[in-house]
Amino acid sequence: MLRLEESVGALHVTSRLARPRALAVLAAVLLAPAWAARAALPLLAGALAAAAALLVVLGGRAVRARVAGGLVSVRPAAPFAAAVTRPLAGYGAAEVETVADARRRRAEALARGYAARAGAELPSWLAPRSTPGTHDHLRRIVLRPVGAGEPLAVTAWLPPEDDLEPLRRALSDRLA
Repeated sequence: MLRLEESVGALHVTSRLARPRALAVLAAVLLAPAWAARAALPLLAGALAAAAALLVVLGGRAVRARVAGGLVSVRPAAPFAAAVTRPLAGYGAAEVETVADARRRRAEALARGYAARAGAELPSWLAPRSTPGTHDHLRRIVLRPVGAGEPLAVTAWLPPEDDLEPLRRALSDRLA
């Protein structure tokens, strides 16, 4: 789910992977056995009910981004993660990144870190294999830094049916 709101001087983006209806169905799936086991296994019933409550409360959290006044602010979906505010001039492009791209970038960063610490290349048996993953179809918009550095994720991971092109275009226009 992706919501894009443009105003005169700002761009507000709200995105979340989980759909509220899907979260309600999953919570009901957890609550049904909790209700059935409430008399025989109260500890299990309590654990399932707590899991359903946590799923509803934390599962539907959204990533919120705001681009205004030459700054980009991103509040991640993680409950206690700090918001990130950086100058927009430090980024050169807005791109669509897949889970496979992020995994490959992370593996390359780990290999570079190993080479810097050890003074030798990462052994082949220690290097992660480039195999397809289960969630490789998920995508997100990231801002690529002008120099070296980690890209800044502006959206949550989204399924292919969500159209990311209008947001990518709007961010690219603000970067230019």
